[in-house]
Amino acid sequence: MNHGRRTATLHGASVMKPTQFRTIAIQGTLAALFVMLVSHARGQALPLEIRQLDTPVNHLSPAGKPLSNEEGNPPGSDGRLETPAQQAERGLTSAEPTAGQFQGFVSFGAVVRTRPGPAGAGGYTSYAVYAQEVLPHGGPPGQRIHIARAQIGAPYISRRVELLFGGIVALPEVDVDEEPLEGVLPEDYWQREPFWPQGEVVNGEHVGAPYYWSRHARAVFANRPGPIEIAWRRTASIPGADPAAYAGDPDFAVIDGRVYPLLRRTYLVSGSPVKPPRRMYWTEGAFQNSGLPVEVPEGVTINFVYSDLFPKTVEEAYTDPGSSPPVAPGDGGIYTELRTVFHDADRNSIRAFNWQGRIFLELLGDVMEGDRRQHLGSEIIDVVRRVNPDDVTVELGEKLTAWP
Repeated sequence: MNHGRRTATLHGASVMKPTQFRTIAIQGTLAALFVMLVSHARGQALPLEIRQLDTPVNHLSPAGKPLSNEEGNPPGSDGRLETPAQQAERGLTSAEPTAGQFQGFVSFGAVVRTRPGPAGAGGYTSYAVYAQEVLPHGGPPGQRIHIARAQIGAPYISRRVELLFGGIVALPEVDVDEEPLEGVLPEDYWQREPFWPQGEVVNGEHVGAPYYWSRHARAVFANRPGPIEIAWRRTASIPGADPAAYAGDPDFAVIDGRVYPLLRRTYLVSGSPVKPPRRMYWTEGAFQNSGLPVEVPEGVTINFVYSDLFPKTVEEAYTDPGSSPPVAPGDGGIYTELRTVFHDADRNSIRAFNWQGRIFLELLGDVMEGDRRQHLGSEIIDVVRRVNPDDVTVELGEKLTAWP
């Protein structure tokens, strides 16, 4: 019997709804008759990213370059090439295309650097000496020209991503033998919670996992760019299986004396977000007058999902170059805020300091059962050190509006 073995930025100053965050920074100067300079922080935001879904492609010719206006001549032509008259009729160029466009050739070869012979140290003839005997060359006699060394490059293709940052990882639609599921739903065949080695689950959190398992939403979220592996556990155990025979086998999980087959899947997660990220600026220390905390509505719990790419704390608080460490208000000591982005329960606001980057945030509501809460949604936050305003030119008499 085959049991499935495999070898396989939040920014604002007013109370907001949970999913309604503001990313606008406004500066103003008062004059006698009119007010204003509206700025928007849109400098070089971190993290830098390549958005694969936004990569432009040639939508004008999805079938490739037309070869001729006669189908099948040359071989492969679908006859889409227009004549110069047709081009001119549409207001397009009627010039003939450059011969050889969109064609290329890459050839690889090799020669030995030396060959046995009487000349040279050790009885070998150098490549430069005998190259004109074996390779094509140019130049007049006695002034031969040879290529002594060359380097070439070839295009490479990156693997297409399967998930976007912050997206939900769907349950497999195949069984442990990777055959399509028939007559059964994925959520009935597979456990919603991935299998994670026992002892590394603390208060329902999969510590060190390359994904985020939300016990509140009962779903897996992709919160780490790059390749990740998830082990899905079948709901039904193997009848009569001896747990001792499967102990330590990475393709099976032994839980409470029962053996469950696993399906290990590797996913590639993009750094691009699944939804527009919200931007937030540092609010502590020297930045308390430039970055505004985000107020949190009553009854909403903020759950930041930290990782090694965006830690919860740092070892040493950030100090602005050229300035002294800020003093903590009230106690006269040195300011020692080591947190990065956090929910300040005392002031009921979200604050940021010490770290720049992208982080996944979960919005939680009322307690449902045990330590589970109502899942209200999620946000993706880009934390940036400081506001970089842009000057906006407004003509005298024009209406002043916020930056779009």
